[in-house]
Order: sequence, then structure tokens, then C-alpha cells
Amino acid sequence: RPGILALALMLITAVSALLILASVSAFFIAAGSLCGLSIIGWYSFQYWRERRQDILTRQLIEAIDIIIRGVRVGMSLQENFQVVSRELPPPLGRHFRIMSEKLAIGIDLESVLAAVIADIRLKEFQFMSTTFILQRKSGGQYAEILERLNHLLRDRQTQKLKARALTAEARISARIVALVTLVIIFILAITSPAQFRFLLEDRTGHEVMIYAGISIIAGFFAISRLLRSLQ
Repeated sequence: RPGILALALMLITAVSALLILASVSAFFIAAGSLCGLSIIGWYSFQYWRERRQDILTRQLIEAIDIIIRGVRVGMSLQENFQVVSRELPPPLGRHFRIMSEKLAIGIDLESVLAAVIADIRLKEFQFMSTTFILQRKSGGQYAEILERLNHLLRDRQTQKLKARALTAEARISARIVALVTLVIIFILAITSPAQFRFLLEDRTGHEVMIYAGISIIAGFFAISRLLRSLQ
């Protein structure tokens, strides 16, 4: 995964810096850099993953609409997948194109859908796949089931947007607090170099920095968990 790879590279770089640097002050600077890079990498990966999941969910809603219309006019599942692959851009459009090609060469539907489920890891797509598999085994029309699933997905998207709007103030406040902390440290380094060196060279300063870093990380983690529970 790109996010995990980037995080691993940052961790390796930071650990290498710790081994190269010898003085106590440099050790704490490198340790702080390690923590900062780890947090940035983790949040970047979380942001990338959530953004990708949102894109896939929105595209899946459009794909289900296309499939419903195709079912009503008598198109087969493979033909519906071909239409979806032409109408939707990547990433989901590419997956539907691959599914259509696999079905065309005779691979069974369950295996085709299982491969995509393992790749995109989207629960909504798994629900849709279950509908296709049950319809293939038992027969019958599945347009109504897809309509209900699509209605449910739209409701979930609406609720998620409302939750984001309600928690926007808290998220912005957390970012401002973090930015203010960095600005204060920068101003302190410029206006009072002696006090700033105290943080880097004195044992008590090291303890203060460690305590401050742990407190900030714990606070961000607590705020993140609270906001996720609201969503």
C-alpha cells in the first residue's frame, strides 16, 4: 500500500538519522522528527484511505443506477458491467471493466466479485456482490433489491456529510491549536535563543519536550476518536 510504504520509508530515514547523530541534543531532535514524521505519515495514510473510500462509494451509487436501468431493459450482467466501465472513470470504472473481461472469458461470477472485494475493501460493494450471487443461484429480478441498496447508500452519504458539517468547527479548532503550538515554538527560537537551547540541551528541557509531545499526540488521538464516533 502506498501509505504504508511511505510511512515505513519515513521511519527508516528517521531511525538512520538517530544512528548517525551522536550528541544528546541531536538525539532528541531526531526523536522529535521521528514522532512528527510518523504522525504525518499515519494521518496522510488515513486521509488517503478515507478519500478513496468516499470516491468509491459515490461511484458505486452511480454504478448501481446504471445497472438498475440495464436490468429493466433486459441487459445481462456482463453487458451492464461494460456500460458501467464506459460511463465511470477510475478507480471503480476500471474494476468493472476487468470484471466484464473476466466474465467474457468464462470465469465464474463469484470468483470475479471476490477478487474485487479483496482489492477495494468496500462493504457496500460486498452487499451488491451478494445480491448478484444470490440472483445467479436462485433466479428472479434483483432491480428492487438494488434500488433499496442504492437508497440506503444515498442516505448514508447524506448522514456522513451532515456529521462532517457538525464536526467541522471542532476539527478546525484542533488544527489551529496545533498550528499555534508550532508558531510559538518558532517565535521562541527566534526571540529567545537561550530558552530554546534549554529545551534542546538541558535534561529538564528534554523532559518538558517529551511531555508536551506526548500530550499533543494523546489530545489529537482523543479528538480523532470522538469525531469518528460522531460520524
